[in-house]
Order: sequence, then structure tokens, then C-alpha cells
Amino acid sequence: MDNVKEVADILDAALSDVGLERVVDLWKIRSALFEIFDKGFAENIKVAGLREGSLTLLVPSSVWVQELSFMEKDIIIKINNILGGSFVKRIRFKEVF
Repeated sequence: MDNVKEVADILDAALSDVGLERVVDLWKIRSALFEIFDKGFAENIKVAGLREGSLTLLVPSSVWVQELSFMEKDIIIKINNILGGSFVKRIRFKEVF
């Protein structure tokens, strides 16, 4: 039984081999946002990227930027708890819509 790998380990390795690991990470973050916020709210937040622990989220207005900035630390904690690690260290909110 020591040689048996979990399906998740095999999938992670396969996704990494074809360069999709990053896409999956962003999808997981997107899913986490729907757990943190209600559906109507989360639908207005777009995940733009994650680089060196800095998550960029696109939001519809400067008011959203300001409001979400106040909640940044709580959002980081919740995302990292949902994902089971410390992937996000900082969030940049950008108005784009």
C-alpha cells in the first residue's frame, strides 16, 4: 500500500506537467470567493491573477475597492483556510468595469 498514490497527487502532478496548475489555483480561489460572499456579490469579483502571494481581484467600482480593502485581512484568512495553506499574503483590488 505504500506505493499507492492518491488521485489528488496524480492530478496535481499531471496538471503541473501541462502547465495548468496555475489555472486550477485561480479556479480554487474563485470558488473560495463564492464560499466567503453570497453569490450576487461574488459574481461581481473577478480573479485576475496570483503572483508571489499577491492576489489581484477586479471589481466594478472604486467604492468596491474601498470597501473590500477594509476586509482584506479577513478575506485573506478565509481564502487560505478554504484552500488549506498560505497562498495569499496580499490582495490588490482594481476597478475595471
